[in-house]
Amino acid sequence: MEQLIYNFSILANNLKTGIFESLYTYLSSILIILTFFIIAYIFKNSFVNFIINFICKIINKTKFSIDKTSLDFLRKPLRIIFISSVMFFTIMSQNSLTLAIPLLTSFLIKIYRITILLTIIYFIYASIPLIINTFEKYKHPEAVILNNTLLIFFIKIIKAVIVILSVLIILGEFGVNINGLITGVGLGGLTFALAAQDTASNIFGGLVIISDKPFAVGDWIQTSSIEGVVEDITFRSTRLRTFDDALIIVPNSTLASESITNWSKMNKRKIKFFVSLSYNTKPSQIKGVIKDITNYLLSHEDVISDSAIVKLDEFADSSLDILVTFFTSQIALPELKRVREDVNFAVIDIVHNNDSSFAFPSTSLYIEKK
Repeated sequence: MEQLIYNFSILANNLKTGIFESLYTYLSSILIILTFFIIAYIFKNSFVNFIINFICKIINKTKFSIDKTSLDFLRKPLRIIFISSVMFFTIMSQNSLTLAIPLLTSFLIKIYRITILLTIIYFIYASIPLIINTFEKYKHPEAVILNNTLLIFFIKIIKAVIVILSVLIILGEFGVNINGLITGVGLGGLTFALAAQDTASNIFGGLVIISDKPFAVGDWIQTSSIEGVVEDITFRSTRLRTFDDALIIVPNSTLASESITNWSKMNKRKIKFFVSLSYNTKPSQIKGVIKDITNYLLSHEDVISDSAIVKLDEFADSSLDILVTFFTSQIALPELKRVREDVNFAVIDIVHNNDSSFAFPSTSLYIEKK
Protein backbone atom coordinates (compact mmCIF):
# COMPACT_ATOMS: atom_id res chain seq x y z
CA MET A 1 0.00 0.00 0.00
CA GLU A 2 2.79 2.40 0.86
CA GLN A 3 4.51 1.51 -2.41
CA LEU A 4 1.34 2.31 -4.39
CA ILE A 5 0.98 5.65 -2.67
CA TYR A 6 4.63 6.41 -3.41
CA ASN A 7 4.17 5.55 -7.10
CA PHE A 8 1.14 7.82 -7.33
CA SER A 9 3.02 10.69 -5.71
CA ILE A 10 5.88 10.30 -8.15
CA LEU A 11 3.44 10.25 -11.09
CA ALA A 12 1.69 13.39 -9.80
CA ASN A 13 4.98 15.19 -9.40
CA ASN A 14 5.99 14.24 -12.93
CA LEU A 15 2.67 15.46 -14.35
CA LYS A 16 2.94 18.66 -12.35
CA THR A 17 6.48 19.21 -13.55
CA GLY A 18 5.51 18.47 -17.20
CA ILE A 19 2.58 20.88 -17.10
CA PHE A 20 4.71 23.65 -15.65
CA GLU A 21 7.44 22.99 -18.21
CA SER A 22 4.94 23.06 -21.10
CA LEU A 23 3.31 26.19 -19.75
CA TYR A 24 6.71 27.81 -19.32
CA THR A 25 7.68 26.85 -22.88
CA TYR A 26 4.45 28.28 -24.36
CA LEU A 27 4.74 31.49 -22.37
CA SER A 28 8.37 31.86 -23.42
CA SER A 29 7.41 31.42 -27.07
CA ILE A 30 4.62 33.97 -26.81
CA LEU A 31 6.97 36.41 -25.06
CA ILE A 32 9.57 35.97 -27.81
CA ILE A 33 6.92 36.56 -30.48
CA LEU A 34 5.70 39.73 -28.76
CA THR A 35 9.26 40.96 -28.33
CA PHE A 36 10.10 40.53 -32.01
CA PHE A 37 6.80 42.18 -32.99
CA ILE A 38 7.67 45.24 -30.90
CA ILE A 39 11.19 45.31 -32.39
CA ALA A 40 9.78 45.02 -35.94
CA TYR A 41 7.27 47.78 -35.27
CA ILE A 42 9.97 50.09 -33.90
CA PHE A 43 12.43 49.51 -36.75
CA LYS A 44 9.92 49.33 -39.61
CA ASN A 45 10.50 52.95 -40.70
CA SER A 46 14.27 52.48 -40.62
CA PHE A 47 13.93 49.45 -42.87
CA VAL A 48 11.63 51.36 -45.26
CA ASN A 49 13.98 54.36 -45.46
CA PHE A 50 16.95 52.06 -46.12
CA ILE A 51 15.15 50.33 -49.01
CA ILE A 52 13.91 53.59 -50.55
CA ASN A 53 17.36 55.19 -50.31
CA PHE A 54 18.89 52.09 -51.89
CA ILE A 55 16.37 52.19 -54.77
CA CYS A 56 16.99 55.91 -55.35
CA LYS A 57 20.74 55.36 -55.35
CA ILE A 58 20.46 52.58 -57.95
CA ILE A 59 18.07 54.54 -60.20
CA ASN A 60 20.08 57.76 -60.02
CA LYS A 61 23.14 55.90 -61.32
CA THR A 62 21.26 55.44 -64.61
CA LYS A 63 20.05 58.13 -67.02
CA PHE A 64 16.85 58.39 -65.01
CA SER A 65 16.51 60.47 -61.86
CA ILE A 66 13.88 60.08 -59.18
CA ASP A 67 12.90 61.90 -56.03
CA LYS A 68 12.31 60.12 -52.72
CA THR A 69 8.87 61.66 -52.35
CA SER A 70 7.72 59.97 -55.56
CA LEU A 71 8.38 56.60 -53.87
CA ASP A 72 6.14 57.28 -50.89
CA PHE A 73 3.63 54.74 -52.21
CA LEU A 74 6.24 52.06 -51.34
CA ARG A 75 6.22 52.82 -47.63
CA LYS A 76 3.00 51.02 -46.75
CA PRO A 77 3.73 47.76 -48.65
CA LEU A 78 7.34 47.71 -47.37
CA ARG A 79 6.14 48.06 -43.77
CA ILE A 80 3.70 45.19 -44.27
CA ILE A 81 6.38 42.97 -45.82
CA PHE A 82 8.89 43.74 -43.07
CA ILE A 83 6.53 43.15 -40.11
CA SER A 84 4.83 40.08 -41.61
CA SER A 85 8.20 38.50 -42.52
CA VAL A 86 9.62 39.06 -39.03
CA MET A 87 6.49 37.63 -37.41
CA PHE A 88 6.34 34.64 -39.78
CA PHE A 89 9.93 33.53 -39.25
CA THR A 90 9.70 34.18 -35.50
CA ILE A 91 6.60 32.00 -35.10
CA MET A 92 7.98 29.29 -37.39
CA SER A 93 11.14 29.14 -35.23
CA GLN A 94 9.10 28.29 -32.12
CA ASN A 95 8.93 24.50 -32.36
CA SER A 96 6.90 24.28 -29.16
CA LEU A 97 4.00 25.98 -30.91
CA THR A 98 4.30 24.52 -34.39
CA LEU A 99 4.68 20.95 -33.09
CA ALA A 100 1.88 21.32 -30.56
CA ILE A 101 -0.50 22.76 -33.19
CA PRO A 102 0.15 20.87 -36.48
CA LEU A 103 -2.25 23.00 -38.52
CA LEU A 104 -0.50 26.19 -37.42
CA THR A 105 2.41 25.71 -39.84
CA SER A 106 0.29 25.27 -42.97
CA PHE A 107 -2.03 28.09 -41.89
CA LEU A 108 0.86 30.50 -41.32
CA ILE A 109 2.49 29.62 -44.65
CA LYS A 110 -0.79 30.26 -46.50
CA ILE A 111 -1.45 33.56 -44.72
CA TYR A 112 2.14 34.70 -45.29
CA ARG A 113 2.01 33.83 -49.00
CA ILE A 114 -1.31 35.67 -49.43
CA THR A 115 0.04 38.72 -47.57
CA ILE A 116 3.15 38.89 -49.74
CA LEU A 117 1.11 38.41 -52.94
CA LEU A 118 -1.37 41.15 -52.02
CA THR A 119 1.48 43.48 -51.11
CA ILE A 120 3.27 42.88 -54.41
CA ILE A 121 0.02 43.38 -56.32
CA TYR A 122 -0.59 46.65 -54.48
CA PHE A 123 2.97 47.74 -55.29
CA ILE A 124 2.50 47.05 -59.01
CA TYR A 125 -0.94 48.69 -59.02
CA ALA A 126 0.33 51.86 -57.33
CA SER A 127 3.53 52.12 -59.38
CA ILE A 128 1.82 52.21 -62.81
CA PRO A 129 1.32 56.02 -62.93
CA LEU A 130 4.92 56.61 -61.78
CA ILE A 131 6.34 54.28 -64.46
CA ILE A 132 4.28 55.87 -67.24
CA ASN A 133 5.12 59.41 -66.14
CA THR A 134 8.82 58.54 -65.94
CA PHE A 135 8.89 57.15 -69.48
CA GLU A 136 6.89 60.15 -70.75
CA LYS A 137 9.43 62.45 -69.13
CA TYR A 138 12.52 60.77 -70.54
CA LYS A 139 11.23 59.57 -73.89
CA HIS A 140 12.97 60.58 -77.11
CA PRO A 141 11.72 63.91 -78.52
CA GLU A 142 10.76 62.24 -81.81
CA ALA A 143 8.85 59.44 -80.11
CA VAL A 144 5.11 59.14 -80.55
CA ILE A 145 3.39 61.35 -77.99
CA LEU A 146 0.59 59.70 -76.06
CA ASN A 147 -2.09 62.17 -75.13
CA ASN A 148 -3.75 62.22 -71.73
CA THR A 149 -6.81 60.36 -72.99
CA LEU A 150 -4.77 57.43 -74.28
CA LEU A 151 -2.70 57.31 -71.09
CA ILE A 152 -5.80 57.27 -68.90
CA PHE A 153 -7.34 54.55 -71.07
CA PHE A 154 -4.25 52.31 -70.92
CA ILE A 155 -3.87 52.85 -67.17
CA LYS A 156 -7.46 51.74 -66.61
CA ILE A 157 -6.93 48.61 -68.75
CA ILE A 158 -3.72 47.66 -66.94
CA LYS A 159 -5.28 48.20 -63.52
CA ALA A 160 -8.31 46.10 -64.47
CA VAL A 161 -6.06 43.26 -65.65
CA ILE A 162 -4.02 43.44 -62.42
CA VAL A 163 -7.18 43.24 -60.28
CA ILE A 164 -8.50 40.25 -62.24
CA LEU A 165 -5.18 38.39 -62.04
CA SER A 166 -4.87 39.13 -58.32
CA VAL A 167 -8.34 37.70 -57.66
CA LEU A 168 -7.47 34.54 -59.62
CA ILE A 169 -4.17 34.13 -57.75
CA ILE A 170 -5.81 34.54 -54.34
CA LEU A 171 -8.53 32.04 -55.26
CA GLY A 172 -5.81 29.63 -56.36
CA GLU A 173 -4.15 29.97 -52.94
CA PHE A 174 -7.42 28.87 -51.34
CA GLY A 175 -7.57 25.78 -53.51
CA VAL A 176 -10.08 26.94 -56.12
CA ASN A 177 -9.68 25.30 -59.53
CA ILE A 178 -8.63 28.30 -61.62
CA ASN A 179 -8.69 26.43 -64.95
CA GLY A 180 -12.30 25.43 -64.46
CA LEU A 181 -13.15 28.91 -63.30
CA ILE A 182 -11.56 30.50 -66.37
CA THR A 183 -13.43 28.09 -68.65
CA GLY A 184 -16.71 28.87 -66.93
CA VAL A 185 -16.05 32.60 -67.06
CA GLY A 186 -15.24 32.31 -70.77
CA LEU A 187 -18.52 30.56 -71.57
CA GLY A 188 -20.44 32.92 -69.36
CA GLY A 189 -18.65 35.88 -70.93
CA LEU A 190 -19.69 34.74 -74.41
CA THR A 191 -23.31 34.56 -73.31
CA PHE A 192 -23.04 37.91 -71.60
CA ALA A 193 -21.43 39.50 -74.68
CA LEU A 194 -24.33 38.35 -76.86
CA ALA A 195 -26.77 39.87 -74.39
CA ALA A 196 -24.81 43.12 -74.05
CA GLN A 197 -24.18 44.15 -77.63
CA ASP A 198 -24.89 47.81 -76.87
CA THR A 199 -22.21 47.85 -74.17
CA ALA A 200 -19.77 46.14 -76.54
CA SER A 201 -20.51 48.70 -79.25
CA ASN A 202 -19.85 51.49 -76.76
CA ILE A 203 -16.51 49.93 -75.83
CA PHE A 204 -15.49 49.64 -79.49
CA GLY A 205 -16.71 53.21 -79.98
CA GLY A 206 -14.35 54.24 -77.19
CA LEU A 207 -11.49 52.48 -78.96
CA VAL A 208 -12.37 54.30 -82.19
CA ILE A 209 -12.41 57.65 -80.39
CA ILE A 210 -9.02 56.99 -78.83
CA SER A 211 -7.42 55.71 -82.04
CA ASP A 212 -8.77 58.50 -84.27
CA LYS A 213 -8.20 61.15 -81.55
CA PRO A 214 -11.02 63.53 -82.59
CA PHE A 215 -10.82 65.04 -79.12
CA ALA A 216 -9.06 64.65 -75.78
CA VAL A 217 -9.83 65.37 -72.15
CA GLY A 218 -10.22 69.12 -71.74
CA ASP A 219 -11.30 69.83 -75.35
CA TRP A 220 -14.39 71.87 -76.22
CA ILE A 221 -16.45 69.83 -78.70
CA GLN A 222 -19.81 70.15 -80.41
CA THR A 223 -22.03 67.65 -82.22
CA SER A 224 -25.48 67.98 -83.76
CA SER A 225 -27.07 67.47 -80.34
CA ILE A 226 -24.56 68.40 -77.60
CA GLU A 227 -21.83 70.90 -76.82
CA GLY A 228 -19.41 71.05 -73.89
CA VAL A 229 -15.95 70.37 -72.47
CA VAL A 230 -14.71 66.75 -72.25
CA GLU A 231 -14.11 65.74 -68.62
CA ASP A 232 -13.51 61.99 -68.94
CA ILE A 233 -13.46 59.17 -71.49
CA THR A 234 -14.28 55.70 -70.16
CA PHE A 235 -14.76 52.30 -71.75
CA ARG A 236 -18.49 52.89 -72.23
CA SER A 237 -19.14 56.61 -72.34
CA THR A 238 -17.73 60.14 -72.51
CA ARG A 239 -18.55 62.78 -69.89
CA LEU A 240 -19.14 66.33 -71.07
CA ARG A 241 -19.57 69.48 -68.99
CA THR A 242 -21.87 71.96 -70.73
CA PHE A 243 -21.52 75.73 -70.46
CA ASP A 244 -24.57 75.67 -68.17
CA ASP A 245 -22.44 73.49 -65.82
CA ALA A 246 -24.57 70.41 -66.50
CA LEU A 247 -22.92 66.99 -66.80
CA ILE A 248 -23.84 64.95 -69.89
CA ILE A 249 -22.89 61.28 -70.24
CA VAL A 250 -22.84 60.29 -73.91
CA PRO A 251 -22.42 56.66 -75.10
CA ASN A 252 -19.24 56.25 -77.11
CA SER A 253 -21.11 54.55 -79.93
CA THR A 254 -23.18 57.73 -80.38
CA LEU A 255 -20.12 59.99 -80.53
CA ALA A 256 -18.25 57.64 -82.86
CA SER A 257 -21.09 57.80 -85.40
CA GLU A 258 -21.61 61.61 -85.34
CA SER A 259 -19.78 64.53 -86.88
CA ILE A 260 -17.72 66.24 -84.17
CA THR A 261 -16.52 69.84 -84.21
CA ASN A 262 -13.52 70.33 -81.97
CA TRP A 263 -13.41 74.04 -81.20
CA SER A 264 -10.25 73.64 -79.11
CA LYS A 265 -8.24 72.74 -82.21
CA MET A 266 -8.87 76.10 -83.88
CA ASN A 267 -5.98 78.49 -84.36
CA LYS A 268 -8.38 81.40 -84.93
CA ARG A 269 -12.09 82.12 -84.93
CA LYS A 270 -14.23 83.83 -87.55
CA ILE A 271 -16.68 86.64 -86.77
CA LYS A 272 -19.25 87.60 -89.39
CA PHE A 273 -22.20 89.98 -89.26
CA PHE A 274 -24.04 92.65 -91.30
CA VAL A 275 -24.38 96.37 -90.64
CA SER A 276 -27.78 97.39 -91.98
CA LEU A 277 -28.13 101.06 -92.97
CA SER A 278 -31.32 102.82 -93.96
CA TYR A 279 -32.04 103.43 -97.65
CA ASN A 280 -31.75 107.19 -97.28
CA THR A 281 -28.02 106.84 -96.57
CA LYS A 282 -25.88 108.55 -99.21
CA PRO A 283 -23.10 106.66 -101.03
CA SER A 284 -20.48 108.95 -99.53
CA GLN A 285 -21.75 108.13 -96.05
CA ILE A 286 -21.66 104.40 -96.81
CA LYS A 287 -18.07 104.70 -98.03
CA GLY A 288 -17.14 106.58 -94.86
CA VAL A 289 -18.67 103.87 -92.69
CA ILE A 290 -16.82 101.15 -94.62
CA LYS A 291 -13.51 103.01 -94.39
CA ASP A 292 -13.82 103.71 -90.65
CA ILE A 293 -14.81 100.12 -89.80
CA THR A 294 -11.88 98.80 -91.85
CA ASN A 295 -9.41 101.11 -90.13
CA TYR A 296 -10.76 100.13 -86.73
CA LEU A 297 -10.39 96.40 -87.47
CA LEU A 298 -6.83 96.91 -88.73
CA SER A 299 -5.91 98.69 -85.51
CA HIS A 300 -7.51 96.20 -83.11
CA GLU A 301 -4.87 94.00 -81.42
CA ASP A 302 -7.06 90.88 -81.33
CA VAL A 303 -8.08 91.04 -85.03
CA ILE A 304 -5.95 89.32 -87.63
CA SER A 305 -5.43 92.31 -89.90
CA ASP A 306 -5.19 90.60 -93.31
CA SER A 307 -8.49 88.78 -92.68
CA ALA A 308 -10.76 91.84 -92.41
CA ILE A 309 -13.37 92.28 -95.17
CA VAL A 310 -15.83 95.20 -95.08
CA LYS A 311 -17.95 95.62 -98.23
CA LEU A 312 -21.40 96.80 -99.29
CA ASP A 313 -22.87 93.40 -99.92
CA GLU A 314 -26.61 93.45 -100.50
CA PHE A 315 -29.70 95.52 -101.17
CA ALA A 316 -32.08 93.98 -98.66
CA ASP A 317 -35.81 94.53 -98.43
CA SER A 318 -35.54 97.40 -95.97
CA SER A 319 -31.79 98.09 -95.64
CA LEU A 320 -28.43 98.49 -97.28
CA ASP A 321 -26.31 95.66 -95.83
CA ILE A 322 -22.56 96.04 -95.27
CA LEU A 323 -20.78 92.72 -94.77
CA VAL A 324 -18.23 92.70 -91.92
CA THR A 325 -16.11 89.56 -91.52
CA PHE A 326 -12.73 88.96 -89.89
CA PHE A 327 -10.73 86.41 -87.87
CA THR A 328 -9.65 86.86 -84.27
CA SER A 329 -6.85 85.14 -82.40
CA GLN A 330 -9.04 84.73 -79.31
CA ILE A 331 -10.38 81.16 -79.16
CA ALA A 332 -12.04 81.00 -75.75
CA LEU A 333 -15.70 81.92 -75.71
CA PRO A 334 -15.47 84.76 -73.12
CA GLU A 335 -12.63 86.44 -75.02
CA LEU A 336 -14.42 85.93 -78.33
CA LYS A 337 -17.49 87.69 -76.96
CA ARG A 338 -15.30 90.51 -75.63
CA VAL A 339 -13.82 91.14 -79.10
CA ARG A 340 -17.27 91.00 -80.68
CA GLU A 341 -18.56 93.54 -78.13
CA ASP A 342 -15.63 95.91 -78.80
CA VAL A 343 -16.38 95.81 -82.52
CA ASN A 344 -20.13 96.30 -82.00
CA PHE A 345 -19.65 99.42 -79.89
CA ALA A 346 -17.16 100.77 -82.41
CA VAL A 347 -19.61 100.17 -85.29
CA ILE A 348 -22.34 102.09 -83.44
CA ASP A 349 -20.05 105.08 -82.95
CA ILE A 350 -18.83 104.93 -86.58
CA VAL A 351 -22.37 104.89 -88.00
CA HIS A 352 -23.40 107.86 -85.86
CA ASN A 353 -20.21 109.80 -86.62
CA ASN A 354 -20.95 109.48 -90.34
CA ASP A 355 -24.45 110.94 -89.88
CA SER A 356 -26.01 107.62 -90.78
CA SER A 357 -28.69 105.53 -89.12
CA PHE A 358 -29.42 101.86 -88.73
CA ALA A 359 -32.27 100.36 -90.68
CA PHE A 360 -35.11 98.41 -89.17
CA PRO A 361 -37.66 96.16 -90.88
CA SER A 362 -40.29 98.34 -92.49
CA THR A 363 -42.92 98.22 -95.19
CA SER A 364 -43.92 101.11 -97.45
CA LEU A 365 -47.55 101.23 -98.55
CA TYR A 366 -48.38 103.24 -101.68
CA ILE A 367 -52.03 104.19 -102.42
CA GLU A 368 -52.82 105.08 -105.99
CA LYS A 369 -54.98 108.21 -106.35
CA LYS A 370 -57.62 108.06 -109.08
